Amino acid sequence: MLRVPKWSRWRGCEVLRPSARQAGRQAGRQAGRQAGRKAGRQAGRQAGRQADRQAGRQAGRHAGRQAGRQACRQADREVGSNLIVIDPGSNTERPVSARIYDAFEEMVKRDIHTLVFLYSGHHGKTGFQVGLNEYLKHRKLQIRFIDLFEECSSCVVHLLLIAPAAEIQAELEKGDYMGMLEYKKEEETPVVKALILELKPKVATCLLPGLPAYLLFMCVRHTDFINNDEKVRSLLTCTINGIKKVVKKHHDDVERVTLWLANTCRFLHTLKQYSGEKQFQTENTPRQNEHCLRNFDLSEYRQVFSDLAVWIYQTLIKNMEATIQPSIVPAVLEHEAIAGLTGRKPSGLRGRSSSRAEDTIEYSLDSLMKFMNLFLRVLTQHAVDPELIKQIFRQVYYFLGASALNNLLLRKDMCNWSKGMQIRSNLSHMEQWLRDNKLQDSGAGSSLEPIIQASQLLQARKTDSDVDSVCDMCSKLTVPQIVKILNLYTPVDEFGKRVPNSFIRKIQQKLKERESTDTSLLMDLKFSYSVTFPFNPSSIALETIEVPGQLNIAKLVVRC
Repeated sequence: MLRVPKWSRWRGCEVLRPSARQAGRQAGRQAGRQAGRKAGRQAGRQAGRQADRQAGRQAGRHAGRQAGRQACRQADREVGSNLIVIDPGSNTERPVSARIYDAFEEMVKRDIHTLVFLYSGHHGKTGFQVGLNEYLKHRKLQIRFIDLFEECSSCVVHLLLIAPAAEIQAELEKGDYMGMLEYKKEEETPVVKALILELKPKVATCLLPGLPAYLLFMCVRHTDFINNDEKVRSLLTCTINGIKKVVKKHHDDVERVTLWLANTCRFLHTLKQYSGEKQFQTENTPRQNEHCLRNFDLSEYRQVFSDLAVWIYQTLIKNMEATIQPSIVPAVLEHEAIAGLTGRKPSGLRGRSSSRAEDTIEYSLDSLMKFMNLFLRVLTQHAVDPELIKQIFRQVYYFLGASALNNLLLRKDMCNWSKGMQIRSNLSHMEQWLRDNKLQDSGAGSSLEPIIQASQLLQARKTDSDVDSVCDMCSKLTVPQIVKILNLYTPVDEFGKRVPNSFIRKIQQKLKERESTDTSLLMDLKFSYSVTFPFNPSSIALETIEVPGQLNIAKLVVRC
């Protein structure tokens, strides 16, 4: 049996050898991995550049050959004709050379613009430059007819052969955009996040109204242009989910919900306007018709966005109703705008109690009007459709009138002649507000008719000869509501008289002739009018829309 030497150095070396081997193997493996990754990346870059150049050359050759053939055919046709021809565009005599120059220049710009679009985003600058060089080279070989027309040859040669690619691209980028935004698939979530989730109302009010909707549709147009069905579905789904998320998170913020009601409606209108359907093209410009979708039918998504807009509308209405609810009773029922109609109080309480109550009520009426002004200002700032604004205030006024009437039916102290006068006066302020803001034809005023008729019933004469007039006056009140108000009616002072039971019975007998089957006492506070979104096309040209820096997507999309 071998003995291990006792020297500590030898023993230490024997002990450390296995760990040194392991460290060496590990270092070797790690170095091998790093070298492999580096070689793989380098090979990938080289393969990408090579594929980029090859794709650019092929595209350039193809575009050059095709454009050259078209130009030669056009030249052969024109050369055989007279030198002076009638230009059908302007109905004037023009030289053949001028017509050829115009057509040829337009053709060149269109072809180069296509190269700019296809290769500046998909294959990089190298691919575009290589493709453009190939394009120009093949154009040079094909344009033999330029020598026939000395007056335009120098201009065309300069455009095709002398002007560098950067100048041509810059010339096209000055204003010849197609109204699209190109983005990479992996940038979809950041784009939606910046346009929807992170957009603040204060920033949106400083931009073009509906700008997020326009930018999103410009992204949709790009997916349609490249005919990428999967990409457009992913974008629309991500957009819908983003809008739902931001509205749910800020459901109690009137301004934020209004922002996305306006943009959802604008996106819905834009889907219709550029769908290619003739019924939505009546107000389009020729340029807007050129921007219509070519490959996709998004009519199913129009219904999805319409349902989404209805949900946002309902969220906004609930928010507005919750905001004004505390002010309704003090502003409509308790506010005393006409002095001298209230009953007298004991002298010891007359001064201080009346003043304190009056301050509170005055503030409540003023706050209700301020809320209405706030709602209208927010809706206007975010460019909500005028027809939709009318529907919003019709619903808000219904809730206001229904809440006031339900409280009146439960408060005996409000059912007297003087309160009827005060309530009618308070409601007149609400009607005047509608007229001042040109909303009188919105239907909001008619939604106040039940509470208005209740106030008139408190003021009306109540004798047997007035039965017919009372029934005709209360056409918007149900039978139980009319009977309840008459039973609650209390004289202002001890000299007044209560409503005779005989009068109430005659009213009931007369109301039996009504065809209405509604026997409810209280109005339904959850009732909602059906909402519609009338088509409202935009005159804004998509190619003129720029991406502002405030949206933080300038580095994520390419305007094209």
